[in-house]
Order: sequence, then C-alpha cells, then structure tokens
Amino acid sequence: MCGIAGIISRKDRNVSSQPLNRMLTSQEHRGPDAGYGVSFRRQSTGAFAAGRRHSADALAAGLEPAPVWLGHRRLSILDLSDKSAQPLRRGDLHIVFNGELFNYIELRSELTALGEHFETSGDTEVLLASYRHWGAGCLERFNGIFAFAIFDASRGSLFAARDPFGVKPFHYGVKPFHYAVTHDFLIFASEIKAISASGLVLRKWDPDVASAYLSYALTTAPQGRTFFENIRQIPPGHCLTLASPDDEPSVTRYYAPRITETPRSLHELVDEGAGLIRQSCRIRMRSDRDVGLCLSSGIDSANVAAALVAEGIAPECYSIDAASSSMLDEFPLITALADKLGLHVNPIRHPDAIPTADIVRYMLFNDEPSLFWGSYNQFHLYREMRKLGVIVSMSGHGGDELFCGYQRYYPAVVRDMLAQRRIMSLIWWCLRQSRHLMQDRRTIRSTWDSYSHPLGWANDYAHDIAALHLKHTIADPEEWISTFVGASSWGEQQQKSLFTYELQYLLRDADRNSMAHGIEERVPLLDTRLYEFCASVPLKDLCQDGYLKGLARQLFPAIPESLRFHQIKRGLYTDISSKLPQLQADLMPLVHRSPLLRELVDLQKLPQQLPGIVWWRLCSLAVLDVSGIEEWTAQTPLPRLVDDEMAERIGGVPSGTGRTAVIRHVLDEGLSYLEPGALHGLAETVGLIESAAIPGCIIEAGCALGGSTMVLATAKAKERPLHVFDVFGCIPPPGSNDGEEARARFAVIAAGESTGLNGKRYYGYEPDLLKNVQDNFVALGLPPAEHGITFVPGLYENTLYPSGPVALAHIDCDWYQSVKTCLERIAPHISPGGRMIIDDYDHYSGCRRAVDEFLEASNGQFIRERYARVHLVRTKADGQETDVHRPGD
Repeated sequence: MCGIAGIISRKDRNVSSQPLNRMLTSQEHRGPDAGYGVSFRRQSTGAFAAGRRHSADALAAGLEPAPVWLGHRRLSILDLSDKSAQPLRRGDLHIVFNGELFNYIELRSELTALGEHFETSGDTEVLLASYRHWGAGCLERFNGIFAFAIFDASRGSLFAARDPFGVKPFHYGVKPFHYAVTHDFLIFASEIKAISASGLVLRKWDPDVASAYLSYALTTAPQGRTFFENIRQIPPGHCLTLASPDDEPSVTRYYAPRITETPRSLHELVDEGAGLIRQSCRIRMRSDRDVGLCLSSGIDSANVAAALVAEGIAPECYSIDAASSSMLDEFPLITALADKLGLHVNPIRHPDAIPTADIVRYMLFNDEPSLFWGSYNQFHLYREMRKLGVIVSMSGHGGDELFCGYQRYYPAVVRDMLAQRRIMSLIWWCLRQSRHLMQDRRTIRSTWDSYSHPLGWANDYAHDIAALHLKHTIADPEEWISTFVGASSWGEQQQKSLFTYELQYLLRDADRNSMAHGIEERVPLLDTRLYEFCASVPLKDLCQDGYLKGLARQLFPAIPESLRFHQIKRGLYTDISSKLPQLQADLMPLVHRSPLLRELVDLQKLPQQLPGIVWWRLCSLAVLDVSGIEEWTAQTPLPRLVDDEMAERIGGVPSGTGRTAVIRHVLDEGLSYLEPGALHGLAETVGLIESAAIPGCIIEAGCALGGSTMVLATAKAKERPLHVFDVFGCIPPPGSNDGEEARARFAVIAAGESTGLNGKRYYGYEPDLLKNVQDNFVALGLPPAEHGITFVPGLYENTLYPSGPVALAHIDCDWYQSVKTCLERIAPHISPGGRMIIDDYDHYSGCRRAVDEFLEASNGQFIRERYARVHLVRTKADGQETDVHRPGD
C-alpha cells in the first residue's frame, strides 16, 4: 500500500514543490519506505514535459514551480527494488498507484504476448501497460484493491479509478467550474489530511453530512460526498476522467456486476463457493513480504484461514487476547481453531488501560468521524502487529455483506420470501431459525423498523435528535437515509450494504487503522467473482438450514463444527464503556470550543447526561474540528495529546510556519478578539495565497492590539508587504446606517466602561496604542521594518489609498461607513483570485448591510464564501471573467 498525491492547475498556473511535499509528508505513515515527486511543464506543442523524479528531501528544499505535480509515498511489497519506485513512467504515461493488482502475473503474460515489454517484476508497470493497451477497458480485467491516477503528458489528461468495492481510498478537492476560473486546482490524495496539508484548499465542513452523522449516525454520505464540502471521493467501482487541466472532471461507474441465478445443488454451491475463496486467497498471497492473517473466532476469517491451509499455506495469525474481559475474550476459541488447522497464533494483549491520548490519535488518523469506538481494537491490533514486523495482512471483511450475516438483515430476508410468495419456505426457515431468532430477538425488534424503511430509521433516532437541540438539519431526511437503508429485497439490501453503507465505513476504518501503522490489509472475500457468485445464490441457500450465513458455514468442514454453527456473533470491538466518564471529562470541553458544533448544535441546551453513543459522535466531530485549528497545547484542557509529528500531520499545518505558536501567544496575551478558529482561518488563507502565488500586498483595516496582524505577518512570505490601517485609538462612533447593537456597544466604550481581554484595560483607552502595538511585535521577535510591516494611523477616509495590487484584505472595522469605505477603496485593487475577509458580518448589522450593498453593486465581480468568517472572492475585473483561485468548493 502507499499514499498518492497530485496537483493539476488550470491555465498552467505554476505551483511550487512545497504543497506536494506537505501532502506526501502528511501521508508518510502510508509509505514509510520512500517518497518521490515529479513535475510537468507545458511545451509549445501543448504537450507536457516531465521532469526527473525528485526525492522528498528535494521537494522540501523547493524546486522550480510547475503546473502539474504527481507524488507518491511507497510501502514496498512487490518488487522491492527502486525500479518500481513511483511516480512510474511508461512512454507519455505516468502513474501513482496505491494498492495491488493480484492478477498481475496473468496480465503480464497476456500483454507480453501482445508485444509489451517490462523492466520491473511488480504490478505497477503491468497496470500502466494495461491502460496503454486497453484504455479504460483495463478496469474490467483487474482483480485487486486499487486507487490510482495516470497522467498522459502528451494530452495533459488524467485518468483515475478506484477498485469495485472501494477498499482503497481516493479523495480529491476540486472547485466547481460554474465560474470561469483559472487559479483553480484539482488536488487528489489517499487521505483527506493530505489535501488539507497542501495549503491550496481551505477545509470546510459539510454541515449536512455532519448533521446527518449527529442525527442519524450515518458515517457515509451520498454521491461521493465526504464530511467536507470541498473534498470528494471517487465512489467504489467508479473512475474519474479529466480531458485536460482546464476541463471539468467527470466521474462514471465502470463496474457492472454480472449476476445470473442458475439452479445448483447445495453440493455444487459449496464446491463453487469454497473454490472461489481458495482462488482469491491464493492470488492474494502474492507478495515479496510475508503475509499475516487477522484471525477471530468468526466464520469469515476462519474461512480465509481454512482456504489458505487448503492451498498449502500456513500464515502467521494475529488475534486479540482479551483475557481480562470475559464478554470480549474469544482467544480460547481462536486457539482451538488454529490448533485444528495447524496454525500458529500470536496473541495481542487487549489493553487494560487506554489513555485518552491514544483514543484521540485513533480519531485523528481516521480523518472523518467513526460510528463508535469499536474499531479502536483494530487500530491497537495493527500497531502491535507492526511492532512484530508484519507489513501485509489479510482479514475477513465482507463476509457478512456477501453471505447475509447480520441480524439486521432479517427484514430483507422476510420481505424477499414474501415477495416470492414462498410462504411455506418462510415458515420452515423460521422454524429452523427459531434458536437464533430467540437469541437475537432484541436485535431484531430494535432494527426491524429502522432497517425496513428510511422513516423507521429516522424515528429510531428521534430521542437522540431531541437531546441534541440541533440548529442545522438536513432538508429531506427520508431521501438522505434511503441511500443507505430500507430495502424491499435481499438483493437491494446487499447492494446498499456493500457499496453505500456498512461495508464502506468498515473499509474506511480498516484502511486508516492499518495504514496508520504502515500495514497493507488484503480482503480475499471482496473478490468480484465471489460477490457475483453470492448475489446469484437464492436466499434460501445463503441461509441454508435456517442460519444466517448458512452457506458460508458449510464451505470448509475443517473448521470445528462448534465454531461453524454455535458461535455467538462477535466483532473485533473494544469495550471502553468503563473509560467513558474519563473520556467525557477530557473531551467534552473540546465540544464547546468547536466552531462546527456551535453551528450545528445549541450547546447551552445539551443535557448533562447524554447517551454514550451520542456523546461519542459529538466528541468525534469536536476532536477533528479543533485539531484543524488548534495544536494540542496547554490551551487544551488535556496534556499534550499527540506528539509534534502528529500535530503537524493531522492539523494540515505546514512544518516550520510557527503559526500555532504565534496564535497561542496572541490568545495567551489577550492581543485579539478573534477566536482560535478565526485566527487559524487567517493563517490558512495567507498560506493559500502564497501557495497560489497571488500577487499583491496584504492589507489589514482594524488591528486592535495587533494580534491578528501578527498571525498574518507570520503566515506570509517575508517579502510580501503588509499594510495596517487603524485609528490606533478609540473607535469612532457608529452612524445612522448602523444598528442599535452598535450604538449600545459604543455607549459602553464612550462611558469608559469597556473592559479588555484577560483583565487588561480596553485597548481603545491606551494613550499611545500605536507604540504598544509596535512594542508587541518587537517582543514577539517580529520587528515590523524587517518583515515588511507598515502601520498607517488615521481614519480610513484620510489614509486608505492602495496604489498597487492587493492579494488579501482583512477588514475588521465594525461599523457601516468604515466597512463601506474599505470595500470601495480596496476592491478595485484585489488581484484575480484574491479576497477580502469581513470580520464583523455576523456581529454588526451595519457591517452586514455595507457588504450586502457592495455585493449587489459589484456586478458579479465578487462572490461570497463562508468559512470562520465571510470571504469576498474576486471573480471578475473590468466586467470580464478573470483568473481566480477559489479554495472552497
């Protein structure tokens, strides 16, 4: 497995190597063996010329800017030599590839017979040759887990694809092209944190997806959406095509399963099913590294183990030993299975104590919120396996979805039989299933309505929703939920489980939990041949002898009967219920500091005691939200939760910027009224204009004690001028266009009754505010003259006359007339792709009125975007469409 990254700019906009380097650094855990990048520059012929492959160190040092970059972090598994290092080239085609083609040997033979020649012994070159020979049709020939991107330098086109089940992730950030924009980028990576780390996209939560998660516990979203508005994913079995850097990418489905129900005897079904699993396991053992097996007492991993043994393969097995928890401990059953099959099991001790810091680390590696804490055990298991030298592992993921294994599938099973009018079969099946129906009666009762139709699911969460006091809800919950649950037949239920809901969040968790520790997870049950076989088997045969997964239980008789038929279904879950009070004490303060949750939930009305699973959803969002805007420091109500390396990777903060330390200083010293999210938003926006090389100075109108100016100064390039305009004294009075709230605020100030931050005197009462601000800069080690900072005291109408291009303006001046003057004076100078950040749009009605009037009169030259503050982004100049870098959508 590996981590991939790419940047493709419109209109040949050059980008330095640093954004790609940050993307690769943030994914180093996915590919600890090597990291490389390649740049591409447009030639006079229209084709692109590739530069040589550069190491991560060279990328970090800074290379000549280019409009297209491909990057790769390598976890070496096939062909360990440097010949298979990526990005890999074959003629004009260049590839970055995460995953494995398990049938690469057969494909190599076929391609060799067609005249292709190979220089490596791995699968990457075979994939590239397959695309060169068959085009997009190559996808129909692949058996593997993959997410790859191929750049055709002769055309400037991109082709990317994800495997049929979505085992391997592919995320991309791209702005909508309903504006004629030329500073836009298509940015892709294996993980969301890498896209954030590029500095070219401002991460923006999708309130609908976050609300659906809080309300209905849905961890996946429809139509390739993620938890972030401006970051998408290629859905399973889909491919993305970009004809040229200036075109809009199109995403289409390529995987069309071939399902034909053919009458077969039980003996024939068992032979065919077992044979397919054996074939799948056999080719998934192809590796230049040893392959281990995660073994539980469940039938799915047991079938994988038995299939490998039947192929003459005895993998090292790894299992959780939860001897301290009788409810979770299945190790005695695992050892009995291993003894029967002749396998050796390495016990991984279930942790007795789980530090809060480790739970947070687990949350952060996952990029998006998890359903609940259960998969922490997987995170722990893979970490311990890596310490034992494991780099490749197999698991039994997918068995429940293929063979009808979850108790919540009962509604679909019953409806399927009723639809086929197989009443006697249903009665017979219920009689045979009576033991399990009684055992699972509570689960059946609780899930019957919720899994039968979307409205039932929504009603099941009504109590949670009421407790949350949501301020933002999705417009049509029933339509949203119907993407994931509610089925009239087993076939429909299976499709949703495999491609939109259960399996998708399980695979996401598995990828992040394994790759967090540099381990490739292979899933032999997720082979398209096996899926198409299972989909063609009548439900009565899948549930043979009245058992869920009845057919799966009969495939390998070598498995002890006690495990095949009498084992209570368990998951690889961690019971941290005893840890919940401490976790809640540690993490709930983050909930109240999360800008996202303040937008979604009325936090003041949250009850003291929330159900544990609801609390987990709140804290998962809070941790991910706050980690994007704050480093774990003394300001956090916890000790430092993650080390410097992880804070750098997870927060998407380019190393060496110093911005977090400056923001911490500003907050500690009470130098700004902006909250941490707004201060980090300023820094990220400056990083964006630097990465996109938008020309012009930075202007700040209204600086108080200079805290926000310090953040801007730290984030900008040293040579970029920063001009600060302020009266450097008491704020002038509001005017007739301002609201009552402005007049009330000014009355307090004018009466001398306003208090400052951290118990200090209100800054407007300082006799020499300008000197105080300048002294604050010197104390921080930012002498203004050495950092291109100039202070201009006076009223805006007397001082604010920009004379050149402006890349960014931060307007924090409260009242209508001040904001209006700033907009009128600065807007004509904003560079294409530049922006004005309005601090008080949501605080003062006069400010809001000035901005709304400005936008209405701008004739589409500016658009409004919302982040921590309102941004006005330049889209036109002189009435014509112009180049603009839009980092949000």
